[in-house]
Amino acid sequence: MTLDFSDPDVEIVQLLEIEIGHRIDEDGWTQYTIDYFYVADTSNNRIKKQLCLDLS
Repeated sequence: MTLDFSDPDVEIVQLLEIEIGHRIDEDGWTQYTIDYFYVADTSNNRIKKQLCLDLS
């Protein structure tokens, strides 16, 4: 699949930063997760997105 930047439905974003958090799973272990990440759109608006990704 090729990304067509001339397509009006394609939006380009820039990753700004990632907030690292933690959670406690069912066994009581603390596991690090990426809770949020920030992106900027083409107008440089800062957008906070939520993500849960187990890094263990």
